[in-house]
Amino acid sequence: MKRLVLLIIAAAISCGAGAQANFWKDRSGKPIAETDSLKSKDDFAGMVIVTSDANWEEKWATPPNVVPEFKEVRTLPKNEKAFVLIFFSNPKVSTEGRADVGCDIRITGPDGSIPMDQRDTVCYQGAFKGAPTNLYLSAPVIGFVGEAADPAGKWTVSVTLKDRLRGTELPLKTSFMLQ
Repeated sequence: MKRLVLLIIAAAISCGAGAQANFWKDRSGKPIAETDSLKSKDDFAGMVIVTSDANWEEKWATPPNVVPEFKEVRTLPKNEKAFVLIFFSNPKVSTEGRADVGCDIRITGPDGSIPMDQRDTVCYQGAFKGAPTNLYLSAPVIGFVGEAADPAGKWTVSVTLKDRLRGTELPLKTSFMLQ
């Protein structure tokens, strides 16, 4: 498993009009390329990861100056637990200061089975405690355990992150091998 460092500068991401191509930055502030699991559009940004960190919540609940690190799952042995974490930044905020972020979440097994297919799940609704441009963890965190009867092979997690006020959707995808 490789270490994934959330791409945050002091737990906040800078963005502005016309900055979508350079929304994601590394710790030194240099733009990084977008991937299937890390995208931005219309100044709205999202990321999905699968981590084996059972203490993901403790790692996330740190002061803003602490950058959390998560172990990203590429291979998951059966009967071990993993967590799907969905992050977003900079949704449009209403005149009342509220955001409305939804998501579709689908998990597909190597045999084409779909054990999870949720549509229009609430990822975030309401006002922010910090700036909308900070990185936020969405409300649904999905726990996954590959049981003995589950097929081994490539499992895919697809998330469509939706900034409902802006009308922007981000199709995100990641995968891991269940062994």
